[in-house]
Amino acid sequence: MNAKKSVVGQKSSLETVRSQIDLALQTRLDEVRAGFVASSSQRIVEEVTRATIRQGGRIRPLLCCCGYAACGGAGGPSDKRIIQAAASLELLHTFAILHDDVMDGSSLRRGEPTVHRRLADEHRSSGVPGDSERHGISVAILAGDLALVISDYLMAQSGFGSDLLADAAVPITRMRLDAIAGQYLDLNHSGRGVADPNLTARIARLKTGSYSVEGPLLVGATLAGGGEAAIDALQRFARPLGEAFQLTDDLLGMFGDPQVTGKSAEADLRQGKPTSLMAQSLALVDTTTRQHILEVWGNPDASDEDLQILRKVVYESGAVKSMIRSIKLLVSEANAAIEDPPSVGLLPGPCKQMLKLAESIVARARELGRPG
Repeated sequence: MNAKKSVVGQKSSLETVRSQIDLALQTRLDEVRAGFVASSSQRIVEEVTRATIRQGGRIRPLLCCCGYAACGGAGGPSDKRIIQAAASLELLHTFAILHDDVMDGSSLRRGEPTVHRRLADEHRSSGVPGDSERHGISVAILAGDLALVISDYLMAQSGFGSDLLADAAVPITRMRLDAIAGQYLDLNHSGRGVADPNLTARIARLKTGSYSVEGPLLVGATLAGGGEAAIDALQRFARPLGEAFQLTDDLLGMFGDPQVTGKSAEADLRQGKPTSLMAQSLALVDTTTRQHILEVWGNPDASDEDLQILRKVVYESGAVKSMIRSIKLLVSEANAAIEDPPSVGLLPGPCKQMLKLAESIVARARELGRPG
């Protein structure tokens, strides 16, 4: 098979798995909605469905399938059991983003108003008495809780044996703990004018590296019955890839077009979110420029013009070019880990081809019209 046909085959496999994950999500959410006793309560299921089914990269479930395939899971990445288990990770992500949007006060997610903001507006427009903001936040939190419950149920009903599910609970729990710890550090240091490189790297590792890349790969590998050596090989691949993913996210958070990324390009700046990009920028500029950055970054009342000037300063500092170089090096490091002779021997046969798609999964999630 020539190289062009091989690439076509990889894309076809990726789209097939993505479609199967989407179908599993829609089917389970339809079942939950039909099973709600009080029809008036079905609205909350609809909110979970809307948040889950909207465009998204499906990064975590696809990486879960990659980990399963890489460790020789029976039936490959399209096995019904791993599709169900992987879909549960997308609902785990729905839970996380619904709660994160409330904590961050976000107004935009995937190109649409966030759930708590939209529900507050609907409540206000309806003329119903009560605090509309509190109503929107409360329902969004409940919707997030429901997404977590359905996620657990999907995993439990995936069809894997109890021993494998118990083993998979270890990386799943690690994902959750790391995401909570990272979110706490993010919240605790936002708006303080602090961008210590060690702190931003730790937040990135917890919130993105572990939760979005390494964790899903290890869940899939564990469900495949992967041995310690194979899982270690996956971790050597996942860690630099997870860091590259977060650095890309930092760049998009400051310079991305909201119409493309589906996220506000201003919220993180006004909140003073600690990122590696800001840490590098502050380290590269002179004292006067640094003071100017700190006056705008984390200022909720900063004007659009202030933010535009801040972006220009950050870009001209050289931090952007430095981060792009770092991303390229990290992706090369991840690829080298897979090409490493020990890994080649540990990750069997044609399944290894699916793992190599992991890099393209991360890239595709950031393509135009495919916000992740």
